[in-house]
Amino acid sequence: MRHLTNTYIQADGTLMLCDLDDLPLTELIAKTGIHDAIFHKFNQKGKLSRDFIAESIVNNVRKAIIRDRLSDPKFYDEMSTLLENLIQQKR
Repeated sequence: MRHLTNTYIQADGTLMLCDLDDLPLTELIAKTGIHDAIFHKFNQKGKLSRDFIAESIVNNVRKAIIRDRLSDPKFYDEMSTLLENLIQQKR
């Protein structure tokens, strides 16, 4: 089996495409254009406002934080704080 693995499978070293350590999540979302894709997905009929879609995203993130908080309370408490800061900045 080892002979087959060595003969037919080749694994090269990893290639770093981008360093995301210093980039905030919101900036990453804005630079990649994901926010536009989310907007168009939610607003397929063209009747929803950007504010309504933003509130929907915030509510979905908040729901995920509350649901998963029991598995890692420290991490999700920090995520909850970050979400609240983003909401305050938006207002």
